Amino acid sequence: MLGLILPNASSSKSLDQFVVPVNQIEAQTSIDFFPGLDDKAENQLEGSINTTGWSF
Repeated sequence: MLGLILPNASSSKSLDQFVVPVNQIEAQTSIDFFPGLDDKAENQLEGSINTTGWSF
């Protein structure tokens, strides 16, 4: 699982430069994106970055 935080501006950076764990987005927005997950699974998934399958 991964999240992206993109600036509201033009950038020549590769998309992979904006990858963050989902819990970072939740902390900044106060939104719980996966409230149905049990806490252990939620913390594990949202606290890590998995780019498998992504081609930046």
